Amino acid sequence: MQKFLFHGKDVLLENGNPCRIDPIIWLACTANKLQILSFDECYWRGKYRSKKKRDITCNCCGGKRYLEADIRFPCIVYEYDDQESTRNKYRVVDGCHRIEKLITHNINETLFFVLKEEEIPEHAPRS
Repeated sequence: MQKFLFHGKDVLLENGNPCRIDPIIWLACTANKLQILSFDECYWRGKYRSKKKRDITCNCCGGKRYLEADIRFPCIVYEYDDQESTRNKYRVVDGCHRIEKLITHNINETLFFVLKEEEIPEHAPRS
């Protein structure tokens, strides 16, 4: 594994690509933290993107990560106090492309690991 700098912190690389999820986060993902949530309750980068910009037209990956998204695995969110919106109670840490794939299949909820904000390392990417 290699490292790169993300917001002033060292982050591991997998196969030359940034490891999007800190291993510490995975340690916090235990069965007792699984919940079914509606996508209406969650915020992720791209949530308000036009439906024409989803799937294989994804801005960040050109559709590669969307096509490879395995919807069998739970997404990861943390509880978030959004003062501006009562709808976005959770922020997605991992699973944006899985959510987009589920939405294109007309599914509006899925299984999530629900963590507390303090369980997310400061340097971890957040949507």
